[in-house]
Amino acid sequence: MLCSDPQILQQNRKRLAYYERFGARPIDNTLYATSVKPGDDCPPYLVFDGLGRGEPLSCKNAREIVRAILERKYGDYSGAVYNVTVINSFTDDPVIIRPPRYSRRKSNAGAQSDLPGKKIWLAVNDRHSIHHIRERGYVESPVRVKSILKEPDKSGLFRTGKIREYPDRHILEVHDPNYYSYFKKVCQSIPGGESVYPYVFPKRYASRAPKELSVRAGYYCFDTFTPLNQDAFLAARRGVNCTGILHRLPQGMERH
Repeated sequence: MLCSDPQILQQNRKRLAYYERFGARPIDNTLYATSVKPGDDCPPYLVFDGLGRGEPLSCKNAREIVRAILERKYGDYSGAVYNVTVINSFTDDPVIIRPPRYSRRKSNAGAQSDLPGKKIWLAVNDRHSIHHIRERGYVESPVRVKSILKEPDKSGLFRTGKIREYPDRHILEVHDPNYYSYFKKVCQSIPGGESVYPYVFPKRYASRAPKELSVRAGYYCFDTFTPLNQDAFLAARRGVNCTGILHRLPQGMERH
């Protein structure tokens, strides 16, 4: 048993069951799931997601990935000796992916019969990736959207359509005009190829918003993982148009 707390153990099983449903499973036959320090409990699993490509993970690539995880994320805690021990424990080539243990993936075959004659309208922000930041340490990845869309495409239950432009007044009905104005202005002011990260988080006094745009980023954001660049506003604005399309569905279409 890797975890002595039955409640945490049950939570972990549910997480692994969820991952298994989408083809992501732990890597077997390594020392990754071992305690870092004597007395440590609940060591981590290393879960691999091949994104449905069916391509095996080579030992060389696995070692490089694990080295990056341990040294960049846990280096201050795990230490060089532990890192080398775990990395060298990857000897299978390709690595062994554990068979599903907590769930069984359901097939989409025959799913269309559940909604005879109907399609679910699916609006997708086709400009989501334009604001992607290619910087070390940034966690967002546009490929996740393409990976998610593979499953709806297989089902045959969804229908996509042309995304229309909607006026700003719809946004201003639900969002602070000052925030909208700031968001648009700050993105236009950032030089191409550069990003602004919130680094100061001032108190939100409605009558005294910071004047400096870089400081005001932290006035509206609450973490350092929401960088702004020239395309951030354009990507978000396109997302609003995806939302607006749901208000004008053709007759007989399902809202989703």
